Amino acid sequence: MMIGIGIEGDLRRLMQTRLQVIGQAVNDAVVKAAEVMKDDLRRQTEAAGLGKRLALSWSVRIHRNDGINAAAMVYTTAPAIMGSHISGAVIRGRDGLWLAIPTAA
Repeated sequence: MMIGIGIEGDLRRLMQTRLQVIGQAVNDAVVKAAEVMKDDLRRQTEAAGLGKRLALSWSVRIHRNDGINAAAMVYTTAPAIMGSHISGAVIRGRDGLWLAIPTAA
């Protein structure tokens, strides 16, 4: 007994169509993941008590590609402020001695 296998139609066109569908799915997944990460960072920043304005400094830049090489970058427009909170930098007043922080008292 012999079994034969054959391809009907244009294989290149079929593969190109499949690659376009896969590329679109990859682009959509990268965009969704970046947006979820940005929203999570915004929630964490606000929950840490750093304020709504600093939380809104998180942004996303999407680098779409026709193939499957999509990329996204989540970044803040206030890297110095975020970095000082992350590293635990010492914050001093203008003259270097005192820093007034308003409290409920």
